[in-house]
Amino acid sequence: MATIAAVVLLAAGYLFYRNMGANDPARGLPGQIPCVCVATGEIFYIDREDLTRLPAENPKTKERTLVPVAKREDGSYRVSSQSEAIVRSLGEKNKYVDLKTFVVKK
Repeated sequence: MATIAAVVLLAAGYLFYRNMGANDPARGLPGQIPCVCVATGEIFYIDREDLTRLPAENPKTKERTLVPVAKREDGSYRVSSQSEAIVRSLGEKNKYVDLKTFVVKK
């Protein structure tokens, strides 16, 4: 009986450990996140650790014009829903993101 209790406790401990941080939005994300420069339309892959402030800095122009995007099945890119307000706030700097669909223009 003690063996069964020990196995159950070990299994419960393992499941708890494995699921720690399961609600963490950064868990399971790739090391680099695709971002679009709203001024140039260029896609950059930025280390997740460097995306602490949005919009992020474009490594070429040094302007803060990068926002995260997701690549869609058709090959196009769409601004993540969390970043839609950021794109709007960039005003006239935005030349490549459609403000109705938030899809990156080609």
